Amino acid sequence: MPCYQVRMVSVEFSVKSRKMLEVALAKMFLEWTEVKPGVLRIAGGTIIDLNSKQITTYDDSYGLINKIKVKYSEAVVEAIAKKKRWALTKTAGNKFEIKRY
Repeated sequence: MPCYQVRMVSVEFSVKSRKMLEVALAKMFLEWTEVKPGVLRIAGGTIIDLNSKQITTYDDSYGLINKIKVKYSEAVVEAIAKKKRWALTKTAGNKFEIKRY
């Protein structure tokens, strides 16, 4: 009989605003469900635990963790710029330029 191994990866992920996380996931067109209070399961098996501040996923989906972190950071920067009424422009890749007038 074949033997299967499932490798999981857990990474620290401190989320200050759940609303910003939901905005980031929506921008990535990811669907999620809340399995327990503070625990979100993304389609495909990735789990974001807001209580223990960790993302857990399969070893081959590790790139998804980085994409979620980047989109979350973008959502936070955009929200702050909008709140402060600053001009925000995306320069290249993951770089932004904020101008205060």
